[in-house]
Amino acid sequence: MQKMIYPLVAVVALLTVGTYLQGKFSERWVPQTSDKLDAFTKCISRIPMQVGSWEGRDDKLDPEEFKKTNCTAYVSRRYTNSQTGEFVSVYLVSGTARHCTIHSPDWCYQGAGFKMQGKPESHKIPVSGVSSPPEFSTAVFKKQEQGMRIYWAYSEADGIWVGPKFAKTTLAGKPAMYKIYLITAPTSLAESPVNEFAQVLFPKINPLLFPKAETTVAINK
Repeated sequence: MQKMIYPLVAVVALLTVGTYLQGKFSERWVPQTSDKLDAFTKCISRIPMQVGSWEGRDDKLDPEEFKKTNCTAYVSRRYTNSQTGEFVSVYLVSGTARHCTIHSPDWCYQGAGFKMQGKPESHKIPVSGVSSPPEFSTAVFKKQEQGMRIYWAYSEADGIWVGPKFAKTTLAGKPAMYKIYLITAPTSLAESPVNEFAQVLFPKINPLLFPKAETTVAINK
């Protein structure tokens, strides 16, 4: 009888762990609405049209197509440097972890016919005026004559942007977060205009996207 108990306990344990993980990744136990998500949704609209020398132009998405993402708000905007003519397109969304991480560029762009050149790389950009340098996953994608380099990262608190290799599992269960894409010409990491753009973008948007965190810092100074 005792010999039968141990396998039974193991099966129960595996089922329990499996149920927990499935519930976490599917957000079965994560509220689909929360004060934090409502705040993130409202903050998206604060992103300025001009950032330093970079002037923005909105790229509107099809409302029905965006609705399918189950994210709550977005900014899709192309910023052009008025001095150099270089451009960086920004795609920023708010939503729960599942809806923000389910479609990353290495999945959705390849589904649209783009071929990823090699594996995604991790790339940090030191930025003055922020507590933690934004860290991205990045890769070049090509489709016939079209090419682009995409940087993608996520943040759920205090303006700390991360680009984990396995975002779906690393960030699973978070009730609210942002996802950002920075898209530009398929240059090398060293020559990318994103390095310069990030220097003015993140000090500008972090206080707008995380106002409570920034207020707390100011009070403590």
